[in-house]
Amino acid sequence: MKTMKNVLLSADSEISVYRLPDCAADELDEYCEMFFRWLKESPDAQRYRITVGGVAGVQYDETDFIGYLNKHVCDEQSVLVETLTGVYDENDVPEKYRGLPYYNF
Repeated sequence: MKTMKNVLLSADSEISVYRLPDCAADELDEYCEMFFRWLKESPDAQRYRITVGGVAGVQYDETDFIGYLNKHVCDEQSVLVETLTGVYDENDVPEKYRGLPYYNF
């Protein structure tokens, strides 16, 4: 079994702590970019594609990113550790989670 690391994720909402496989946690920006490409190109991502006012886009949040990792990328399952209630800014993260990789979708 491979090791897992905690990261901070949000989508302009409360920040949550997730445990991801090392490869995804260590290269979080790269894995998020892979997710964005998947959203736009994969037939499996069709349900995330929307059109509003004639403009095509995608609608997703951090839970969709976790689902993508779990189903399409990593053998190890990423899991929610906890949602930091009332914490919307990286600077307000409790001390025990400070310094973790952070991505806001």
